[in-house]
Amino acid sequence: KDGDVIRILTTILQGKVVGFESENIVIVEAKRLNHRPFSLLKAKTRAKANTKNVTIDISELDALTVSVGDVISATGYINPAEATTDLTAQTITLHKVTDKDLGYIGFWGEAGTVPTIDLSAGSMTLNTAEGRQFMKYRFQRDNVMPDVSSLTVIEADQTRHFIIRKSSGNNVHFSSYIEMLSALNTSLEDGFSIKSVLASGQLSDDLTVFAASGLVVKLK
Repeated sequence: KDGDVIRILTTILQGKVVGFESENIVIVEAKRLNHRPFSLLKAKTRAKANTKNVTIDISELDALTVSVGDVISATGYINPAEATTDLTAQTITLHKVTDKDLGYIGFWGEAGTVPTIDLSAGSMTLNTAEGRQFMKYRFQRDNVMPDVSSLTVIEADQTRHFIIRKSSGNNVHFSSYIEMLSALNTSLEDGFSIKSVLASGQLSDDLTVFAASGLVVKLK
């Protein structure tokens, strides 16, 4: 009615750039909408309902450069059904991946797992064909664990903490990864196995080596 106040809320859409329809229209594989798992509120077409690709108009933004593969957050307004794009962006945040952004969780439960430890190389190779495996970025909560049967964990250039957590609940802290591997190797020889691994770090380009800046191993 005349005199009523209408508030239009902005929308935050997060996803990965997968292409361009034109210079100012970006195609994004949406991951989250307003900090929740993505789902379009109203699909424009039946085909649109079966895809996570969303078109974003960035023509109102100056000096913006995004590329295919970038992970972005777009803040703007959902367009009406008859519009040519899904969202008009007011701001774009480009998420940079650092060595602390990727988290890995391996869980083998009561079955446990015994990794291959190479003290001379300072590495531990985990069997990822068993148990449950997760990799997630701080800004992207979808599981991005690659389809590999093993994962070799090494020490990153910059490290924070290395911890062995025994079934008694006691935590043993180590100043370096090689010290942790040596103690872990002794525990495995004594009959222990690994119940879970929690790590933060960076994955190699070939998806097989994880450089850990922090690592927590839980034994059983």
